[in-house]
Amino acid sequence: MIATAWIESHQTLKDNPKTSKLSSLMGWDLDITIGKLHRLWWWCLDYCPDGNVSRLSADMVAIAIGLPPNDGEKLIKSLYNAGFLDKTLKKQFLIHDWLDYAGRYLRDSRYKRNPDKYKEIKDLHETVVSRLSAIDNGKSKVHVSRLSAVPNQPTNQPKNKNKDLLSQIEIEEKKFILSKAAVDSFIAVSASRNKTGILGDPRKLSLLCQLGVVLTETEDEAVFRDALLEMTGKDIANINYLKQVITSKKKGGNSGRPRIRQAPPEDAGGDNTESEKYNGLGTVIDLEG
Repeated sequence: MIATAWIESHQTLKDNPKTSKLSSLMGWDLDITIGKLHRLWWWCLDYCPDGNVSRLSADMVAIAIGLPPNDGEKLIKSLYNAGFLDKTLKKQFLIHDWLDYAGRYLRDSRYKRNPDKYKEIKDLHETVVSRLSAIDNGKSKVHVSRLSAVPNQPTNQPKNKNKDLLSQIEIEEKKFILSKAAVDSFIAVSASRNKTGILGDPRKLSLLCQLGVVLTETEDEAVFRDALLEMTGKDIANINYLKQVITSKKKGGNSGRPRIRQAPPEDAGGDNTESEKYNGLGTVIDLEG
């Protein structure tokens, strides 16, 4: 019986700032981004189990996850810039933390009878160049990958990345020129939904990346700004609803705009009817009509 190949999939992926960054760079929504990443990881198990995607051409990687071949270079660059690929001293692109997710399968199943091969893969991932390393005496410092004693364990322990997060937030905020004040209002409304009235940096970065994707899709910052102001004026902060308001404004009318109403507190945790969908931000969107 042939063993089924597998990797771990952590629920923290959906809220990871790297995921939002990749969504923004590729122009994907969150669900597509998560799906494409999993297709990439599954494909690597079959065709580059060492996690080294540089062994194959960029257009082949693109085709493997359902993209046109011409998107290959953009895909590889975006995966690297978002943090889903690492680079070695030999400029090879490796899947980030590959052994944390596929290590147990590779060690205990695929290369169980060939431990030297597993060691070769492990050694390869120890040559990753740290993104944060400074140039020291003309040579890049080498970052030794974090290899847990038992690969494939969750690696979502808190880390001190406040400085990095704030830098990413600053970069995302620069995308908004005419709409900066409207974006700030959207963030403020989102924060008001929390009991503390404060929005954490990871969540703020995630929202900014999602708003950046919507701005790119809109291709008109004035329309984007007006839609945000209309929403925040009604104390609403919802990405999907924003997209629908923008579509309506670009059509020049109100037809097709979803009807909304405030959801009573007791409804927040319950099941809604098939014609309604609770958006998690204090409103219900009526999907009928």
